[in-house]
Amino acid sequence: MSSLYILLIYVCFILIIYFLVIKKRKNTLEKINFFHYNNMFLLFIIIELPYLFTVFADHSVIPYAVLQNVGINFENVYNTHILNNMIYILIVLLTMNIVNPKPKKLNFFINTHYTSRQYFILHIFTLLVSVVAFNSFLSSVGGLYFLLQNMDSRSTLTAGTGYIQALFGLSSYLSIGFLILSFKDKKLSLLKKIYLFVIIVFIFILLASTGGRKNSIILILYVATLWHFNIKPIKIFTLTNIIVFFVLVIFISAMPLLRSHGASEFYMQHPTLFLSDALANSGMFFKRFSDIDRSLFIYNHFDISNLWLGSSFYDILMAPIPRSIFPDKPPVDEGVYIYNLLHGKNIAPGTPFKDLLPVGLPTSTITNMYINFHYIGIIIGAIMMGYLIKYFYNLLLLSNYNPQATFLYTNVIFGNLAITNLRIVGFLTIVVFLILMTLTMRFFIKGKTKI
Repeated sequence: MSSLYILLIYVCFILIIYFLVIKKRKNTLEKINFFHYNNMFLLFIIIELPYLFTVFADHSVIPYAVLQNVGINFENVYNTHILNNMIYILIVLLTMNIVNPKPKKLNFFINTHYTSRQYFILHIFTLLVSVVAFNSFLSSVGGLYFLLQNMDSRSTLTAGTGYIQALFGLSSYLSIGFLILSFKDKKLSLLKKIYLFVIIVFIFILLASTGGRKNSIILILYVATLWHFNIKPIKIFTLTNIIVFFVLVIFISAMPLLRSHGASEFYMQHPTLFLSDALANSGMFFKRFSDIDRSLFIYNHFDISNLWLGSSFYDILMAPIPRSIFPDKPPVDEGVYIYNLLHGKNIAPGTPFKDLLPVGLPTSTITNMYINFHYIGIIIGAIMMGYLIKYFYNLLLLSNYNPQATFLYTNVIFGNLAITNLRIVGFLTIVVFLILMTLTMRFFIKGKTKI
């Protein structure tokens, strides 16, 4: 069947799902809850569609190495990408709306409530932790200017800084979260609004300066979720939100421009050119929410005869061991294997990272489970993700929308938790840091703990 027909069927499938799952709700409160797991899950599915149409119309937007590998099978693997997405979406939605996990154990560790004054003290504390962690990160990579000038080597420069980046990111989010909670049940003066805006912009810039787009996008989602449930329900289609969305599109489109050597210095000298180039690149905004660039290669390269059969997951056991102690440590990111396979290296899970090209094409739950267990893997991965999304949404409700639970939920719904080594290790690191920071804050500031 033609790829155009498959793509149109996919659009109809999403529309049917949307009207069945969202529009038919009778509960008025659910209708206005934009941050409900069904709404948010489908949002990040829908946002990929423009890029799928772009790829269909112009194959050249796909990396040349992938096109070379796929060759005449392009239409088949393109259709496979869409059909696998449909299987995944349906099973995730069914799982989320059937299961109802009770996250009481994790809630015990992170659900502590404070007074407005105590929340503001915690805001200052976590802000200081964030600044210290950021400075430590910069020191380990040679400074901010050096990092900005060498964005093309960002992955290599930041290797080994995962824990400090996790601490920096977590404390940054919590700082804003505690500030918002300090305003709860109080009249917001102009001065408070200005201070909140300055802090959000400051944290946004710090997160963006590390070269990634993901954390800055999650920050907007995180702030919006906290504000919606704790301060005032958000009306999605307003002039302010449209402006914020436009700025976000420009930001995401601009980040790839800075990843070539010397680009930061060049654009500092030509700021107007930077804006025009970012606008010209804005069509690639939707690319950030699609993994078709790598899934085309994966669906073309892997079949029932060369599956990994779970062998890649053994690499997780090595993740806590420093590379200085274990030089033959394999990569935590399966995407490193994918990149090396794409470039002709005959390798398998367990290969030492030092023997590989140090670049990754991160996999998703769909592609990683397909590589390991084929279509059975996609079904299992979808069930697991449906359960996890519902788990962290229930945690959000149980915690009464506190900053810690909101942080976990927004990360999960955005895709920072997936059934891949990279995402599992990264998310577990965040959870451990979150529990430790919450317990530390509870030790110094007595709050009310609810289970």
